Amino acid sequence: MRRLVGQLFVFVVILALLAGLCDRLWRSHVAQRELGEPRVGSESLSRWLLDNPYLEPDTAAQATLARAGGSAVPVLVRVAEQGLSPLELRFFQLWQNWQNHLPPALRKATGRWITADPNRSAKVMLLLGNLGPEASNAVPTLLRLARVDFMGTGQHARIALLKIAPHDPEVRALELAWLSSNSLLASYYFQEAHCTYPEAPPILLRKLIADPGGTDNELLALTQYGAAASNALPTVRTLFHAGKGNALSVMLAMGPPAAPAAEELAALLGGTESMDLRILDGLRRIGPGAAITLPRVEPYLTATNPVTRLLAEATIASLRGEPTAVLPSFQRALEAHRSFGTPYDISFPLLDDHVVYPLGSRGMACWFAGEMGPSAAPVLPSLEACFDDEHEQLRVLAAWGHWRIAHQAEKVLPVLRAVLRVPDPPVRELAICALIEIGPPAAAAEPELRAIRTADLETRRLVNLALTKIHQDGH
Repeated sequence: MRRLVGQLFVFVVILALLAGLCDRLWRSHVAQRELGEPRVGSESLSRWLLDNPYLEPDTAAQATLARAGGSAVPVLVRVAEQGLSPLELRFFQLWQNWQNHLPPALRKATGRWITADPNRSAKVMLLLGNLGPEASNAVPTLLRLARVDFMGTGQHARIALLKIAPHDPEVRALELAWLSSNSLLASYYFQEAHCTYPEAPPILLRKLIADPGGTDNELLALTQYGAAASNALPTVRTLFHAGKGNALSVMLAMGPPAAPAAEELAALLGGTESMDLRILDGLRRIGPGAAITLPRVEPYLTATNPVTRLLAEATIASLRGEPTAVLPSFQRALEAHRSFGTPYDISFPLLDDHVVYPLGSRGMACWFAGEMGPSAAPVLPSLEACFDDEHEQLRVLAAWGHWRIAHQAEKVLPVLRAVLRVPDPPVRELAICALIEIGPPAAAAEPELRAIRTADLETRRLVNLALTKIHQDGH
């Protein structure tokens, strides 16, 4: 018996020595591999990723990724790949089950030997997606992982690809196949990534018809297509009457093709002030096709809120087929030197739909005049007078509206470049979106864009889009 106990003791000692040796070899291997990696505090990026399985929001880590940008991509790809072949995944599951029965100290020691974690890998792919086109080197890996059907791995890879390389032919085919599937989340992520494949509306319409009870995400995705979603109007109207809230958003964004639903939209007037503003704007977008709603709109010319009155004037001018008739009112609003009334909250292209920007009477005049294009040329002097306004958001909207009307980059770039230097992220992001729309003529703003690219991940994503747009024609 003593001999057996002695042998067991020697065996345990040898096992402990081997575990210690393996641990030291692993640490040495990791240390060599992590040399030169971006750091989160005192840890390398890969070590931080491996030590934080749930990737909770962390200011230091977000700042590290924003600073590192493309240099973090190889690290993120390596962590995303760990343990994702079918054989490795099965082994990882068995390993985890075995580890759960070990004493805490031994569990911690053996935990360093295998670091694969599909949950962590999926979240790392979302971080790759936030880097946008800068993570293009990760596309081959993400395409492979997009076909792994385990714990959301493929889904998260497809989400990342939508943000990194949506126009890559292989990515496009993969994403459209995903959208055509029974996935409940594909439509939502298409909308979140601001992806507007022209092939998507018919697919979304088929899904609306096939499953009217689960259509919120499809409706949300259709909203960004505007008039291109016109074939879906009969189905959307049916869903609107069935109480689907997002159906209203689709019709309001559709413009002239939504004319058959104009009376249904106007019937919603007289509710809350925010709803009235949305409906008036939707009718304005429809134009003369909604002229039958004029009697319902005209009372708003005497509303107590100046923003509502101005929007009612713009809507009536549009319904009468004379959109430029509102320009004198826009000029008066712009020259008032301050905005009045309860603002109209809107979201902007490319920005998070949950982030709204309040437009007072002056901001609304800037934005709506810009939407009218060259026909709004009489307001250009009033817009230029806003370039030195104390409110950065108004300066951006005035410059953006001016660009849409006159396409004079030399006039608006100094304004937008100056706003890029202010420490207000939402306003700065709005300026970046204006530069994205301007494209190659905005090349002079590249130094300011590169200077703020490390501010945070959302800024980096937008700056990457702006730089891609600026250089798209070889500038």
